[in-house]
Amino acid sequence: MAIAITLVSAACSQGSEVVGSANGEDVTRDDVFDVTDTDDDGVVSRADFEQAVALSDRGRVVATFVAGDITLGDVLDSLAENPPSSVQPGTQPDLPTIVARLTSMLRLRLSAVGLTDLGFAVSLNGTDAEINDVVGAVIDGEFEQFAQDRAVAARPEIIKIASPHCLSLVAVTTEAEALDAVARIGAGEKVFDVALEVNLENTTDPGGGLGCNTLQQWQSIISDNTELVSELQIGELSVPTRIPTEGSPTGELWVIFHVDGIFEEQADVGSLGPFAGGELSAQMQSYDVEVPEDIGTWSKQSLSISLPA
Repeated sequence: MAIAITLVSAACSQGSEVVGSANGEDVTRDDVFDVTDTDDDGVVSRADFEQAVALSDRGRVVATFVAGDITLGDVLDSLAENPPSSVQPGTQPDLPTIVARLTSMLRLRLSAVGLTDLGFAVSLNGTDAEINDVVGAVIDGEFEQFAQDRAVAARPEIIKIASPHCLSLVAVTTEAEALDAVARIGAGEKVFDVALEVNLENTTDPGGGLGCNTLQQWQSIISDNTELVSELQIGELSVPTRIPTEGSPTGELWVIFHVDGIFEEQADVGSLGPFAGGELSAQMQSYDVEVPEDIGTWSKQSLSISLPA
């Protein structure tokens, strides 16, 4: 149960105590009580009162990160300059509003520090809007290529994924026919010749040719079978796969994919991006951030502050 604090007890015991400052003037416990007692009944809960006291000192540090501190005054100034729709003019922002803005301020600063540490200098000198403009320009510009190169270095298979894969398809109506086609191709017959002879009419071009696309593009054409194709090298066949269909006299189609070619020199790595966000987030998550318990808890994973329980 919340403990109530009356105006009389607050005024008699600690009413004149200075607990913070605002606009260059001292803020006392009486001042805080007056703001907290929104219904003017002379009673507020201890939890609400103590929270209001904690949020009355503009000089209080509410976050410490790799490049410095953020004070409550910094957050309140930011809210005054760019108020969210939930804050009415002339009213004191509540804790959730303060925490939301503090989170965005931390993310912005960590992104600037992260870019700088990765070799793309972004100064923290300036307004949040100015810092945000520079960060956005760097991320949308040369940093994207940097992040792309880092991703490829860490995962060379990205090149293959982004490369055009030229496919042929054997499409027959029974599993037995599919296995026979695999055996014939394995014995040296050309996929074109086998497909031209056995493919169900209207399933492919003559000879089984499907064309060339990146794996991402194939996803919209052959759906789940894209994973099968992604594991194949040039000249390899996939295992026969059953596809239910009304277009087959047996009610099913057995398909075998053959990779005719992979053109890595035409790889479009950019089509798999953007990569900048992931690279920068990983760097931001490497930094420590300290937030007072009554303000919330910082999560490195989500790069955000959760409210106190």
